[in-house]
Amino acid sequence: MLEKTVVLKAIGLLLDFLKRYVDKNWEKMEDARNFEKSEKLVSQAIRELLSPHPNIYLAREKIEQARETSPRASSSLYRAEEMLAAVTRPKRKVTARPTPRRKAVVGGRAKKKAVAKKRTAQKQTTTKKR
Repeated sequence: MLEKTVVLKAIGLLLDFLKRYVDKNWEKMEDARNFEKSEKLVSQAIRELLSPHPNIYLAREKIEQARETSPRASSSLYRAEEMLAAVTRPKRKVTARPTPRRKAVVGGRAKKKAVAKKRTAQKQTTTKKR
């Protein structure tokens, strides 16, 4: 009888230990599964953002689901959020630039071409002769 009670107590302790071990590992496995789900959602969001005509609302929803699914954030999640911000950022309007009248400005004055320099030099010499 004594041996039977000792064996039953030992089995009870082993079962308690196994239950705790399974519970801990179950949480870790659940974490891993959630992380995989999160990575899959992020990858779908990135794929959507890289398409020619991205559906911003769908991508934003997938990113939010990924953040809710996994408590730890990955670098791909941050990258997807940056991509979403870049896509939703207002675009600058491209306008035609006016053509400059003077080509290069050095020290506040326009650079003279060789022909113009020669012409001004001739004007100066003619004014000195008079």
